[in-house]
Amino acid sequence: MPRMHVFVPDEVLELIQQRPELNYSRLFQEAVRTLAGCEHERMACRRCDQPVHIAALREEWLSRFFAELRDSLIVLVDNAGTAQGAAMALREVGIRWRIPEARAYRPPRPGRAALDRRRAREAGWVEQIPNPTPQRTPRRNPQRGERTA
Repeated sequence: MPRMHVFVPDEVLELIQQRPELNYSRLFQEAVRTLAGCEHERMACRRCDQPVHIAALREEWLSRFFAELRDSLIVLVDNAGTAQGAAMALREVGIRWRIPEARAYRPPRPGRAALDRRRAREAGWVEQIPNPTPQRTPRRNPQRGERTA
């Protein structure tokens, strides 16, 4: 690695002398990278200059979030919960994790017809309630010369 001499003002030299534990080479490299605008995959602690890997932190936090969400869903499944309950569990975990979008998220709710069909199935009134929207079949007029099926 090539060497380089750097001149610093007196006030910066005083700061350097007050903090002998700093790694000046790394400090200079990080400053140049910051000016260059590159994205870092590592950070350093301000107090001890110990490197911190961003990818490792990201994996650890995502694993914790996933574990908490999984546990919420396990409780829901054990109690025969619904998809609506799963959406509520997602929102609650997001709020606990202070995710900004979680508080504004409004889980979808089934309409009255969907709730009626579910209640009818659960009560055993019918095997399957058909979809309430009828299928339209095209009509053809043989007098106009249109073909019929």
